[in-house]
Formats: sequence, structure tokens, C-alpha cells
Amino acid sequence: MTKLKKQKKNRKLKAYLFKLRQERKRKKLEKKAAQRRKAQKAKKHKNSHDHLTKKHLTVEHKITIIKLILVGAITIQEAAKTINVSRMTIYRWIKKYKSGKSLEDNRKNKRGTRPKISLKIGKKILLIIDQPASKFGFETDLWTLQRISIILMKKFKLKVSKSAIHRFLHENDYTSKKAQKKYFEVNEEEQALWKKKIKRILKALKKKHRSLKILFLDESTIQLSPEVGKGWAKKGRRLVVKVTGNRGSIAMISCISPEGDLLFETHTDAKRYNNKDIIEYLKKCLSEYKRKHLVVIMDKASCHTAKAVKSFVESQKRLTVIYIPARSPELNPDEQVWNHLKHAEIKNHKMQNIPDLERLIINKMNKLKNNPSRVRGVFRRCENSNLYK
Repeated sequence: MTKLKKQKKNRKLKAYLFKLRQERKRKKLEKKAAQRRKAQKAKKHKNSHDHLTKKHLTVEHKITIIKLILVGAITIQEAAKTINVSRMTIYRWIKKYKSGKSLEDNRKNKRGTRPKISLKIGKKILLIIDQPASKFGFETDLWTLQRISIILMKKFKLKVSKSAIHRFLHENDYTSKKAQKKYFEVNEEEQALWKKKIKRILKALKKKHRSLKILFLDESTIQLSPEVGKGWAKKGRRLVVKVTGNRGSIAMISCISPEGDLLFETHTDAKRYNNKDIIEYLKKCLSEYKRKHLVVIMDKASCHTAKAVKSFVESQKRLTVIYIPARSPELNPDEQVWNHLKHAEIKNHKMQNIPDLERLIINKMNKLKNNPSRVRGVFRRCENSNLYK
């Protein structure tokens, strides 16, 4: 009885293994077939681009094709396949050529209604949009479709729909963007001078020190209540995200490098950083890069420019600090770390207390830290990142 059972079990096992082998073989064949189809498709796509298309044909090309057909060098079918047009189109070209008519394609001029915004008015509108909206009597500087339609009505007596204005802007490579903040108090001359100097300073430091590490330092506060993002919902139905009504925040400090390094710390007591905290953090940076000369670039916050910090920097042979001009966050790539964390990583989070939020932040920041290519991408989001190459 036991022998029969064993034989039966072996038969089942053999049948299962045979089925498994067959399944693997089938999957392998399917994969090869899919790769072959993909290669054929790519080849076909490439070949289609090697030929002229109807869109790119000039009158000279058409005449050359007609002459080749009339001589008998190629057939109408071959010509139609080569340039991706119908045979009737080629018959029509031959008829026009024989009767001495023009072979130019004028259908664009005959299709649809003429746009209300003419070329002349369009140029004037684009010049207006390139200036702040406040110059034309509006309360704020940003342009909206409504404001452009008001200008078209006031200046050119044109009543144009919002969809037509949107289409006109899109055709002229204008897109709707989120505005970036710039402070009234910023000294633009100082900024321009600093941009010129920084390249020379970094070049000189690279020559002086064989192994150099550039770090950008900044602090931020993460609120317990999250940033709420966009999502899809049915038209006319309000999209709701539940968030905590509790108050609280986490203080953070971080450094980012052009090579994709990221160092960070969190403090749950919603503290304001002072000169002692900055000195301690600089010491940690020095211990992290023991064999490198550090160049730390940071803003002119009071805790950064304190006498104690300056005297500490002077006492360190492996440390150089460069200050960014006042109110110039666009010059510090570390600002993009906070932007990425708040608006991408922890957006719409469901944490209701500080310890849970801290765990979430540490988890997200560690994931980012362990992905240098992504950190480099965050660094490059800074509009002035090319200054620090």
C-alpha cells in the first residue's frame, strides 16, 4: 500500500514538474516573440523616418517624384509607399503637373475660421504679458486668462474666449507656472557681483586643496499640519483630505553637496537654532569628511554670522565658510531639499502627533540620502546650481 502511495506521489510530482517546465518554456517563447515584435516595430519606425513624409515634401520633391514616375523608374504604388501618401494624391499631382498648375499645398489657408488674435495683435499681447500686470492697472503682477481677455477688449476691442487665449499662449510656448517668491529688499547688484565672484573663489579653493567638499547648509521648520496636494475627483464634487488640527513643528538642519551627499538632523522641541547648534553641526560635518577640506555655503542668518561661529571657523584649518547675500534663497540649493520634503515626500500625510511625524521625516530623508542620483536631481532644481559645478 505504501509503495502504491509513493508511486502515485512520484507520478504527481513528475506531472507537476513537467507542467512547470512547459510553462517556463512558453513564457520564454512569449518573451522572445515580444522582443522580436518590438525590434521589428523599432526598425519600421526608423525606416519610416528615413523617408520623406507628406508633411515635409517641397514642390521640388514632388516634381522629382513625378518625373521618375513618368520616365518609368518607379511605379505610382512604390512612390506612394515610400513617401507615405495615397495613390490618389500622386495621381492628383501628375494631373496638376501636366496641366501646368502649382503643386503647392494651400489647404492650410482654407481650413477653419481665421483666428481673432492676428499676428500683429499677438506680438503686442506677448510684449504686454512679459511685463507685470500691475503696470496695466491690476492689483497684482501675475497674468491670468481673465486679465488678458480684459486687455484684449480694452486695447484692441476684441472679445476672445478663454479657451482661444489659452490656445494662442500655448502656440507661442507660454505655459501656466507657479510663481517663485523674490523679496522686495533683495540687493540685485550684490547678487550679480556674488555670482561672478563665487566661481573664481571655488576655482581657487580647488587648486589650493586637493580634496574639496562643497556643502550648502540651511535650516527649516516642518509643521505638523501637512501641505495638501492635488488629486483627481469627479467634476462638481469637492475633494477632501483629512488632516490633524493639532499644532506642533519639527526643527531641521541639513547639508547638500553637488555630488549627491545629504546630511540632516531633526529636533522635536520646535527650537530656534543658535550659534552653539551651528558650531556643533559644523563639527559633525568635519567628522563626517575627515580627509577633506570643507567649504560650507550658507545664508547670513544671525546664528550663522555670530562671533562665536566666525571664531570657530577661523580656528579650523579644514573649514571655509562663504556667506550668500541677504534674502537670496534662490542661491542656496539646500532650499530645494525642504521644498522636496514638504511638497513631495510628506505631502498629504496622516500623522497626528510629533513623534509619528519625526519617524516619517527620518524615514523619507534616509531614503533620499541613500539615493545620490535623486539628491543630485534635487540639487539641480536650484536655478543657480550651474554656478557650483
